[in-house]
Amino acid sequence: MIGAPLPIHCKWYTMEKGSDLKEIEGVTGAFFQPSIDDIGKMICVHAVPASDAMDYHGMPGFQEVGPLVLDESVKEKIESCSVNHTKFSVVIERNEANLAGIMQGKKYFLVIDEGELYFGDSTSLKLSYIKFENDYPGVKLVRNSGTMLVLVLDEKQSEIALTAETNITRDILATIIRNKVKQYTIMIKKKAEEEKTEIGRLTTKCARLEKENGLLKSANKEYMEQRIILINSIV
Repeated sequence: MIGAPLPIHCKWYTMEKGSDLKEIEGVTGAFFQPSIDDIGKMICVHAVPASDAMDYHGMPGFQEVGPLVLDESVKEKIESCSVNHTKFSVVIERNEANLAGIMQGKKYFLVIDEGELYFGDSTSLKLSYIKFENDYPGVKLVRNSGTMLVLVLDEKQSEIALTAETNITRDILATIIRNKVKQYTIMIKKKAEEEKTEIGRLTTKCARLEKENGLLKSANKEYMEQRIILINSIV
């Protein structure tokens, strides 16, 4: 048909300064929606025209744009939503982590709170929660979906996938969770270092007291020996 768009095969790539092209897996269409993970990177596409029979023909094209920068309005939204008890509307796509009370395909409120995030609905304030721990929950953005993200809950890679209302909301949510996890990871490591330092201090103190106790026992023994010698000399 005259005027119909020419089918094309596309491969998409990201490129950081001083590094090689890295293919964006799972994205092959003529459109790609960048995410918060692409900030600071170049986005490149290699497009090859194809016929209806999917035979390649024509000259391939290559285009790049960037490096991408964070939109100020998105930055402001991230800052305004970073306070505790921030609520997001999400739909559960899969619940491989078997979080109690969370059903696939159902809409929930995801709430970012002090020390944790939790899921709730209109009838229950808190159905299930995930604590911010050392490096968890991890966040992965699904490249071929503009609104999906995956939370990795533990070292066993237990996952729960969910979609936000928009790609912007998804990026805001991912950024806030990552920032919270980073904050609590630093706190946990700092506390561990403080406990390690305190244990070291107490160990040193115990060793010093043990040494002083040994010296006291030695002095007491010497005193008793000298006393016996003195008593025997008088007798």
